[in-house]
Amino acid sequence: MTWEQLMEMQNHHMQIESHTHTHTPLELLSKAEIEWEVNHPKEFLEKHLGKQVKFISLPHGSYNRETLLIARKAHYLACATSNFGYATPKTNAYTLPRILLRRNHDISQFARLCEGGTLIWLRERLIHQSKSLIKDAIGIGCYNKLHKIRYRLDHARS
Repeated sequence: MTWEQLMEMQNHHMQIESHTHTHTPLELLSKAEIEWEVNHPKEFLEKHLGKQVKFISLPHGSYNRETLLIARKAHYLACATSNFGYATPKTNAYTLPRILLRRNHDISQFARLCEGGTLIWLRERLIHQSKSLIKDAIGIGCYNKLHKIRYRLDHARS
């Protein structure tokens, strides 16, 4: 996207927030690298968009205690993870869960997810937990490589 496109989106009341600079799983990085990944895009966006960047989405849902401390120190108000679920008033602002929307979700599945439909909720939770188990078993680095291969194969077919 160009700066002009980002400004147009911002002018139409869309929030432009941070997602790190290189999209690398943060738990694989040193403290200094995490600090750069978290701070650099915030400063860069604030400079070019002229507004405060308050939120960060953690790439690949990858974070550790150090990441959350660095995000707080950088004055982010919240961090979005890839943890499955709905945020409630009791949810820690630095580990906000999300609902993943997939390319193959149709509008009725989207509606059921938003409404908290039991079957789709259980299905998505099972998918998330399965991915988490695999990620824990093979490590985030290997999991990320497999994800990239799958992504390339999916896009080669379309």
